[in-house]
Amino acid sequence: MAWRGRSASLSYSGDIDYFSFAATTGQTYDILVEPAEPGLDDSTLWLYDTDGETVWVETGWQLRAIDVSDPTDPWELAVLDMDGQVGQILPRGERAYVGLAAVGVIVLDISDASAPQVLDQYVVGCTSGVAAASGKYLLIPTGTKISVFDADIAPHITHYDPSGTIGPTVTSVTFTFDRPMLGTSFSLAADISSFTGPAGPLTATGYNWIDNYTLHLQVSFDPQTATGAYEMVINPDILDLDGIALDQDGDGIPGELLDDRVAAQFTIEQVCQVYVVRGIDYEAPGSALDDEFEYHVGVLGATIVNIEYSTPWGETLSSADHLPPAWSGEYVFKVVGNLELEAGTEDGNRWMDASWDLESEQWEALDTADTQIQVFYPGGIWTGSVNFSHVAQPVQEPTLTNPVHDQTDVSWRPAIAWEGWISAPARVPNVGRVCGRDCVCTCSIIGVFPSLGFSPDDCRDPMRRTIWAINGDRASARYGCG
Repeated sequence: MAWRGRSASLSYSGDIDYFSFAATTGQTYDILVEPAEPGLDDSTLWLYDTDGETVWVETGWQLRAIDVSDPTDPWELAVLDMDGQVGQILPRGERAYVGLAAVGVIVLDISDASAPQVLDQYVVGCTSGVAAASGKYLLIPTGTKISVFDADIAPHITHYDPSGTIGPTVTSVTFTFDRPMLGTSFSLAADISSFTGPAGPLTATGYNWIDNYTLHLQVSFDPQTATGAYEMVINPDILDLDGIALDQDGDGIPGELLDDRVAAQFTIEQVCQVYVVRGIDYEAPGSALDDEFEYHVGVLGATIVNIEYSTPWGETLSSADHLPPAWSGEYVFKVVGNLELEAGTEDGNRWMDASWDLESEQWEALDTADTQIQVFYPGGIWTGSVNFSHVAQPVQEPTLTNPVHDQTDVSWRPAIAWEGWISAPARVPNVGRVCGRDCVCTCSIIGVFPSLGFSPDDCRDPMRRTIWAINGDRASARYGCG
């Protein structure tokens, strides 16, 4: 017999050989039984994850508990014979409401998955095994009618967001309840048990019920960008409209301080690095060449799939318009008008670099407007804004003192010398996720030199962070924020 789920597989022949499962609590997956047991040909069954370690599977008139704490070595914990065809399971912490065709609903204690116990039974004839919970009530449809039972089901939080691993920036956590809650029963001081991040304790700054039905509670805080694990724990004293506290573990005892509190956990990881560089190619002394301007925006990240830019001069760009469909990191180089787009993979990280040759008006826009960037990666979007407001542009044009202009007896390996800075550019600290360093690169050569015998080290001034470049009669000065 084999069960196959949309994102899971399970082989079973007495012992379970392999199983892989990834789902949120209570999520269901269609699975097939092959070869089918008698009467189960082409049946659609359901699979439920209740605690991240135990999966419950309906197989005809039986309910099976499977330990998946080690996904590579799952094993069967229990097989429970039921009094009818299992139609649906409603897991609620330590309890499960199991719908049985022509029987109704059986309430199980599943706190010990290896020995589930029957706690209660709601008998309804002519039911298909389908059931639902609405607030404290249990609903069992029978043909054109619905039987409603007051099952004293206490409120609980169904999920929270964000969860898992995400990119920065995070400013709030939203808790979703299974029913409308009493908004005034929550307070930051009394109900936030703890809030911690990678550097220690944090403080929630506000909260808001974000709908009229008080189903969604949003707790806000200062923007968090630091990589690492975060946890916000809320106490169970939040009440529903009937004045009942949370019963998060589903054991029928609401408001237990330790068992019923909720810990929202998420991890921030750096999904990308962003750098921006602007550069001027100055005209060489005595030439008729014009100054030229260039602008680079680069992104580096292991899982990036697309970048969208909005430039200070009003141009928009999506790398998806220029990369192959389902781009997986292979090298790409494209020229579109005054734009050059380059992408590839290096040391396991994907990178994209967009560069523009700018007109003077576009260059001036860099000091007055932002570059808006969206980085798309599996599971989210990183959004950032980059500008040069914190980077002072040097106004001193580079002047070469050796060799000098029109000098004809220049050696093949000249000692390059520059006029000193009147006021050297100062570095500034990193700003958010985007480096705010002022990287000024300068280099020029008079006359056209062959590349033979030259290397980047031949024109490098560590104090000015100069790099080697041969641009014919052009002197090059680059101002970077990256």
